[in-house]
Formats: sequence, C-alpha cells, structure tokens
Amino acid sequence: MAGDKPGPKPRYTDEELVKLLDDYIETTDIPIVAEFAFLAGYNRTSVYEIPAIADGLRKLTTKKEFALERSGYETTNMAHQRMVETALKQIGWSEKTDVNLSGGVQLTRILDDVPKEKKE
Repeated sequence: MAGDKPGPKPRYTDEELVKLLDDYIETTDIPIVAEFAFLAGYNRTSVYEIPAIADGLRKLTTKKEFALERSGYETTNMAHQRMVETALKQIGWSEKTDVNLSGGVQLTRILDDVPKEKKE
C-alpha cells in the first residue's frame, strides 16, 4: 500500500481513488487519462503506477475506444474524423494494409515459341 512508502501522504486512499475514477468514467462521454489525473491532482504518468486503479484505467480506455469509434461514425466532418483516428492510434489502434496476391507468375521462354529456321 502507498502508506508504507516514504514521501508525501497520498491524496486519496485506494478506495477513494477507485470511486473517484469510476465516477469520472460514468459521468464523462469520452474519458481521458490525462484529464482524470489532472482533476485528481496527479500527473498523467503517475496514475499508471497506482495498482488500485489499474482495472479502472482499462475500463476508461475501453469506454474511450468505443466512444471515439462511435463518434467517428456519426460525423462526416473530416477534421473530426482525423482527430478520432489520432486518438484511437494513441490507445493502440494501427492502420494495416493487407496485400493478398493470388495467382502465379508463369515464365515463358520466347525463343522456344518461335519456329526454328531450317538450314539447307
């Protein structure tokens, strides 16, 4: 537990922080880790080091993912769609191109197809 470590006293108990994160996720359309960290008085990277909220952060990321994906489908505004793409890439999405080449390559020697001249 955080109380066993030297340094400043934690802002919240583990239970308080879990509740704070759950409330934030439920009341925010598109939750953002950096925003939660700021509102709770932490920096963004330090919240990832708090074991008590690891499940909550995964829940936040899942809600963010589906909210962004839905938001991207609901608009024709290209700038908005680009912002959605960028945000999704930040949580692990990637663009993939699948290339499927079917068929084969057949090599033919042209000289074999040309009739040979008869020598007299």
